[in-house]
Amino acid sequence: MRQRTGYLMQNGKPVGDRWNFDKENRQKLPAGVKVPPIPVFPMDEITQEVWGLVRGAFPHHFGDFAAPFELAVTRDQARQLLQDFLVHRLDAFGPYEDAMRTGEPFLFHSVLSIYLNNGLLLPQEVCEGRSRLRRRSGPAQFGGRVGAAGVGVAGIHSHLLRSADAGGTGAQPLWVYPTVAGGFLGWGN
Repeated sequence: MRQRTGYLMQNGKPVGDRWNFDKENRQKLPAGVKVPPIPVFPMDEITQEVWGLVRGAFPHHFGDFAAPFELAVTRDQARQLLQDFLVHRLDAFGPYEDAMRTGEPFLFHSVLSIYLNNGLLLPQEVCEGRSRLRRRSGPAQFGGRVGAAGVGVAGIHSHLLRSADAGGTGAQPLWVYPTVAGGFLGWGN
C-alpha cells in the first residue's frame, strides 16, 4: 500500500528506513507528561434531538447522559479533530502508543477511526494532512517514527469492496478494504 501510494515513503524507501517502529511504541509515559485534551464541539440542533430520543428510549442502559457529547458530527468538525491531532498529539503518539494512564482513555491517539469508518474523513486526506504538516515543520519534528497506524490507515486486506460516497463528502467513489465491522482500513485501485 505504501509503495503504491507513496505515503510514508522517501526515494522508494520507507520513511525512517524501516517499515514499522513497533518496538519504539512501548515507552512508559513519564509522570509529568501533559496530555492535550481532545476538542469537543457544542451539540447542534439535530444532535440535541437525537440525544433526547436516545435518552428517552434507553433510560436504563449504560452510559452517561450528563457527560458532554464528545463526537464530531460534521465533516468540518472531523477535519478540525484531524488538524488538532496532527498539531498537538502526533509527535507523542509513536513512543507512547501502548502506554496507559488512569483517567486518560486516549492519551495521544488520534481518535479518528470512527470518522474514517463513517466517511467524514478519507484515508488519503489523513495521510496528506500528515505529509503537509511534516513538510511545513521539517522532518526533525517527526523523526520518521510515525507509522501508518498513527494516522488511521492500519493494514491491507485482500478482498476489495466498491464503495460510493453517500455521506456528502464530495469525494469520488473509492475502492476500500472492508473490515468486519463494515468500515474500511485503506484504499486501492
